[in-house]
Amino acid sequence: MRFIIDQQIRQQFPEFDFVCLPIRGVSIGPSNGVMHQDLFEAHLAGDKGEAVYQSPQLANFRQLFVELGIDPQISPPAVEAMLRHYEATGTVPQVNNVVDIQNAQAIRTLISMGIFDLDAISGDISLRYSQAGEEFKPLGGGVEC
Repeated sequence: MRFIIDQQIRQQFPEFDFVCLPIRGVSIGPSNGVMHQDLFEAHLAGDKGEAVYQSPQLANFRQLFVELGIDPQISPPAVEAMLRHYEATGTVPQVNNVVDIQNAQAIRTLISMGIFDLDAISGDISLRYSQAGEEFKPLGGGVEC
C-alpha cells in the first residue's frame, strides 16, 4: 500500500507532509479513561481560554481550511471542535480505546490527526481533490455529492 499525494495538492501546498505510523496487533475496546478533563483544562483554564485558539497549530489548520475553501467558523479543525465542544458542554468525548488515544494526543499537541483501520482498506490511499459528481462517504455515515 502506498500513500500518494496528488501533484495539484503538492503544488498548492509545497510544505505539506504527513507521517504514517502503522501499528499492528491493536484490539478495539471500550474507552479506557485516556480522554479526561485535565487534557482540556490544560489549554482552557483561567485566562488561557481564547488564547489557545490563536496558537500557531490551530491558526495553521484554520488557514489551511480557508485555502481549501472550507469556512473554519462552520467546520472547524477537529482539535478546535473538540475544545469548543468541551467548553460548551463540559463533557469529554469518549469513542473507544484506539480513537481516544489518538484524540488525547491531538488535544495534547493541538494537531489534528487521523486513524484508520488498514485491514479495511485495499489499494493505495490518495490525497487529492474530489472530482465533479464523485460521492463522499463521511465517517459518520451517509453519502454526500
